[in-house]
Amino acid sequence: MAKWVNGILGALLGKIGTIVGSSWKNIYYVKGIPKKSNKKTQAQVDVRYKFKMVNSLLKQVNDLINLGFKSVVGQTPINAAVSYALENAVIGVSPDFTVDFTRLRFSQGPLKEAISPLAAASAPLKVVFTWKNYGTNVPGKSKPTDVVNLLVYNVTKGLFLEGYGAGVRSAETANLVVPPGFADDELCCYISFASTDGKAVSNSVYAGTITVV
Repeated sequence: MAKWVNGILGALLGKIGTIVGSSWKNIYYVKGIPKKSNKKTQAQVDVRYKFKMVNSLLKQVNDLINLGFKSVVGQTPINAAVSYALENAVIGVSPDFTVDFTRLRFSQGPLKEAISPLAAASAPLKVVFTWKNYGTNVPGKSKPTDVVNLLVYNVTKGLFLEGYGAGVRSAETANLVVPPGFADDELCCYISFASTDGKAVSNSVYAGTITVV
């Protein structure tokens, strides 16, 4: 509560409306209450820009994200995927931020990830994925029957192509046919595994960047 000192013509101490009365070394003065600034700092602008960039990218494969990050505790799958990407896959200096596609992750879980994954172009319009298997004794919860999920990101056009259930872990190979519009474009390739009941997944791994014809 504000009060007047020495009567109505004296000094004001405290806040009344949009003014504040104060004193300093027995000198009384009043000043207006400063308005809150809506201007954001560069750091805040950078955070918003990076979040929007990554969120827009990953929402294109929302179904895959929902499967791949559903076991993360305390976050929705898309928030978990975005958080991982912001921490590990966004590079550059303000304002020139970009995504390092070799570091992106679309799945995160306890199953063993693919060993020595490799993507190669095979005409016509086919991507051949290969990996090494653990044999019959796959560590942990992983099994030779784990389902293979493939993903291709067309860097040129900004489009994803998903391949659910393209094979099984023990096969050590799986194919994904891309549309004609993907020919001669730069394609980033990823592979992950899921249990047959879909309750467990592996981390997705980058398998290379290729061009198909």
